[in-house]
Amino acid sequence: MSEKESILIVDDDEGTCKSLSLIFGKNNYTIDTASTGQEALEKAYGKFYNVVLMDIKLPDMEGIELLSALKEIHSDLDVLIITAYASMETAKRAVNEGASGYITKPINVNEVLTTLKKTIEKQRSIIDQVQQYKLSQEAVSKLEIKIKSLEYSSSLSDLFIRISSNIVAACSDQNLLGDAITDALKETGDFFNADYSDIFQFSKNGKCFKKTYEWLKEGMLSSKNGPEEIYPESFPWLSPLLTKLQHVHIPVVNDLPSVASAEKKYFDSDNIQSLLIIPLTNYNVLSGFWGIYTITGKKMWMEDEIALLHVISDILARAMSHTGEKIRIAVGEEKTLLRNGICTAIVNAGMELIGESYDSETLIEIVIQYQPDLIIINANLPGSDEQTLIKHIKEILPLSNILVICPEQNISGCFLSAIQAGANGSLPESSSSDQLINAIKAIHVGQAVTTIACARKLEKERTYLEQKYTANDILNKGEIEILTLASKGMSNKAIGEHISLSERTIDSRFRSIFKKTGTNSRTEAIYKALKNDWITLS
Repeated sequence: MSEKESILIVDDDEGTCKSLSLIFGKNNYTIDTASTGQEALEKAYGKFYNVVLMDIKLPDMEGIELLSALKEIHSDLDVLIITAYASMETAKRAVNEGASGYITKPINVNEVLTTLKKTIEKQRSIIDQVQQYKLSQEAVSKLEIKIKSLEYSSSLSDLFIRISSNIVAACSDQNLLGDAITDALKETGDFFNADYSDIFQFSKNGKCFKKTYEWLKEGMLSSKNGPEEIYPESFPWLSPLLTKLQHVHIPVVNDLPSVASAEKKYFDSDNIQSLLIIPLTNYNVLSGFWGIYTITGKKMWMEDEIALLHVISDILARAMSHTGEKIRIAVGEEKTLLRNGICTAIVNAGMELIGESYDSETLIEIVIQYQPDLIIINANLPGSDEQTLIKHIKEILPLSNILVICPEQNISGCFLSAIQAGANGSLPESSSSDQLINAIKAIHVGQAVTTIACARKLEKERTYLEQKYTANDILNKGEIEILTLASKGMSNKAIGEHISLSERTIDSRFRSIFKKTGTNSRTEAIYKALKNDWITLS
């Protein structure tokens, strides 16, 4: 037994209590005794006993009365009746009323130990079955809720698509980008019923955060008068969390701990009720933060919503960090006409072409020498297969972005293979110049890319792909385990504790899962995994 089962002996005969306590104690049970029904009830209120072994005749109440009262306190406990032959009818009545059995006097040690063991084994089995049933019912209920929430998830996806598309379209123009970021704050604020949102970025000297963007709900201007600059030392509780790239979710500002008194004073001065602060990162380095606040009421953000806001924050941070900089691109394409067309489109779009190659070996040399922001490669580039080349580039430049040009006859297979190897997206060879440039811009600000043509191809080959690609082809073992735990209703924090990883790492793993599975939320990813039998509720 991993934990000792607890036994309560209820008998007004002190000798019976002592002898049974000695016998049960030697058999690794935890023992308590009571001489009256009232004492037994008081002890049962304060502790769960697996089995209550009680005399049918007690000085202060009938055994049937005590049995009923004990069952009201703990319905899972078992009661064994100790009875003399003359009280057999009463004992049988007690069994009909819910007792698990009876033991006759004089007590036979072997009989009582055997009865006790069988009672506890049966209790364990029943409790396990009930727990399994509850877990399965909870899992089914949660799955039903998640399936019903797909419509909401679709709205979240639409929000993400609108914001990311606007950012991509504006990323090459400072003025347009500023408008697109402000619009992103407004769209998220309206969607989540927030009253105010702002973005603070590190100043050039790195000593403080400066407010660079804000959105206020109509009528909130007079309510929000926060500073334009924030120094990390002014917020000793909040700053370390952001430095660790953790989001800060405070559903009720009044519930902030005493160590966050400086932060609470600041939030109270603006009448903030609830807030969510997402760190802005550039290649895993803190570059600022994005705050979303409610003033007119309290709000709790769901994990799926927070995960989506993390993805949007990454896009915003990448876009802001690259404003005014040309995207430096290397091209690997064997076909001369196609290579010339790609290079011309890049130059005409005001991007910097730093090198072009017709084979893998030369492309690797360009990557090593010039370290481009983005590498465009044809899946059939001579000298190396697609996955090996992508992995080689990632070894040289782990933070590089890769766009794969796929042959028309194998768009879907090429796309999945490229994503598995670490590419950021793919396009078919027949893509237009505009599609190419939009894809480059999208990848540059952190989006994964495919086209409608790819999506249609993928849909046509869906049955084939489901047969060919298993969960292990698309996700690694760690990601499958995370999805499995999530399907059981565990939060990111609980999953992290279960597998000894930080909550932030689990958030990051989920973003990788979203990218590989083509989903935008935990709900969609779990639903897709269950639908395709990559994971099971068991």
